[in-house]
Amino acid sequence: MSTALPRTIERVISGYRRRWRLVRVHAGFFLTIAILGAATGAAVVADRLLRLMPTGRAVALGAISLCAVVCFLWLVAWPALRRLRDREAAAELGARFPEAQEDLVSAVELSREGPGGAGVSPSLVRSALDRIAQRTSWVDYRAAVPLRRVLTVLAAAVVVVGAFAAAYRFRPEAVSNALLRLLRPTD
Repeated sequence: MSTALPRTIERVISGYRRRWRLVRVHAGFFLTIAILGAATGAAVVADRLLRLMPTGRAVALGAISLCAVVCFLWLVAWPALRRLRDREAAAELGARFPEAQEDLVSAVELSREGPGGAGVSPSLVRSALDRIAQRTSWVDYRAAVPLRRVLTVLAAAVVVVGAFAAAYRFRPEAVSNALLRLLRPTD
């Protein structure tokens, strides 16, 4: 039987979990765009410089497609679907706030063990959880998951997409033909 976490601790852990997922999924999405854009650009440049045979273009298209699937699954789908348990979230949150780490993890373990576990009275567990909630009330989950990672990856994606847009702006016919050669390698 378990005891409910105090509302303040549960709110911090739930908020951390939501923000962690949101930041990881967005960073993964933008990183996937940057990687696919760079891979496509490299394939187009290789085709322009080396005049790749249809087999070479097909291999490049297959590599880009495989890269798209792997990046999406690993960088977007996995963080979106991964279950971050209370203890893991408390430990990761505590890594950012070392002075509260032991309290957060202890609160999760006490609430999981519940009253009567290991011969501890329910009132003692409730009292310990309340004291831990008071000591950790200053913890801000938003500071534990900074947005810098998303902004950095977003900047990289904007640079890659911007390079394609600039190339298309100045040489639309050449960029269109290069992309068509890559997307239809046997023509």
